[in-house]
Amino acid sequence: DFLLATLSDLSTWWSFTYPEIYGDEWIPLRGAVYAAYPERPDDLPGCGEPRTSYQDVQQFVAFYCGLGDFIVYDDGEAGLLAELADSFGAGTIGIVLAHEFGHAVQQRSGVLDRSLPTVTSEQQADCFAGAWAGRASRGEGAVTFSDADVRAGLIAMLEVRDPVGVDQFTAGGHGSGFDRVGAFQTGFVQGPARCGDLIDNPLPLMPNQFNSN
Repeated sequence: DFLLATLSDLSTWWSFTYPEIYGDEWIPLRGAVYAAYPERPDDLPGCGEPRTSYQDVQQFVAFYCGLGDFIVYDDGEAGLLAELADSFGAGTIGIVLAHEFGHAVQQRSGVLDRSLPTVTSEQQADCFAGAWAGRASRGEGAVTFSDADVRAGLIAMLEVRDPVGVDQFTAGGHGSGFDRVGAFQTGFVQGPARCGDLIDNPLPLMPNQFNSN
């Protein structure tokens, strides 16, 4: 099963990658990874609220909650993630989960406790996803990616980007398509150690707002 193999490989990878970057032991997720779909009982934990609705998940495609240390992703048949997986392959799901694991890394490293623009933490999560995809493309783990799988993951990331004309530093900003692909490529080529350094030495962002002059 691709999903189980991906989750297992991400956990294994971070068990030795996190100590290499941060000099501390990797702590596995305390919570679970939840698949959200319309028919699921009302049992998705909330992130600051009693419960998470499927409609909430649809807005984000997937999210990490630091309060409960869990991940939720949209597994509905009509959801964007399923549509992308059907069109481009399961690599889309792998990259999305790798990105959310990146936020779990940030919870453990203290990044999420800092008053940083959202786009800064999102770029690092994109970079970590790229580093894991690089591992998969080299056949070094339990999941192996083809070039088509890598492209599929990039397509999934581009579906959640800041539209042209929007300031990337707006709360909740993920970066433009150029920003997201650039961060992913940095991780893919340079590896996770460079991603760990992105918080204090971030990548330059492409201009994304219209010039009124």
